[in-house]
Amino acid sequence: MKRYRIIETLFSEGFELNQRNDTIGGCDKWLEAWDLIKELFAEGLAEDIQDLERLYKWKHHPLNYVQFLEMELYNAGVEDSTYYQKRVDYCRELLQRCGKDELLKNNTRIALGVALYCSGDEPGGEQLFKDWIRYDPDCGWAYSGWAECYGYRKGDPQHKKVEEILLSGYAREGLREKLDVVDALAVLYEDMGDTAKADEFNKISLELQPEEPENNEEGKSEPVRVAKVGRNEPCPCGSGKKYKKCCLP
Repeated sequence: MKRYRIIETLFSEGFELNQRNDTIGGCDKWLEAWDLIKELFAEGLAEDIQDLERLYKWKHHPLNYVQFLEMELYNAGVEDSTYYQKRVDYCRELLQRCGKDELLKNNTRIALGVALYCSGDEPGGEQLFKDWIRYDPDCGWAYSGWAECYGYRKGDPQHKKVEEILLSGYAREGLREKLDVVDALAVLYEDMGDTAKADEFNKISLELQPEEPENNEEGKSEPVRVAKVGRNEPCPCGSGKKYKKCCLP
């Protein structure tokens, strides 16, 4: 019980630092908590993140924490590039503990690919997505995630390479997560100044939009499954701006 309370305290301290715009301090607290969580895994007390959720009555759900840490390690890397490698190491460890949560697993794969690009290991990032597509060629996230990596390059955005990746996914008849690929294509063509193609894919996007899910019962606390928002995609806050120019900073 003592370790669980320490982990919970580190969760809280990390969130407090993060809200005070101390991104690196918050990540350090969360990484300290992650080291304790790895001890629980090593001792066989939990197999994965879902098991961890059941071990203790958490105020901060571990599922939320591991996703926040993954995302904030990128922001810490903007301030201190050594945190890009820390993100690589963390994502590799987290991938081993995602269990059957496919959304968490796919988000973490994308984050690992981006982290490899940012840390300077571009060949490693390329290979990750090539292997993913070879293993699961109908996974839309593999294509949109790979294309997203090119948004982190300095200088030439390599629009043609991004277009090639996204269209190769879009062409597959059995493509899943098709909306992610379509939205990425719409944003790409907007960036390229091709309004006709951007309008075409925006129209397809509207046709693919899912129905609004029903709200959970009031007062019921559940972990959040985070769906990735690409840097070049519309910001989920509804501002109409790209995510990288709105809430991401």
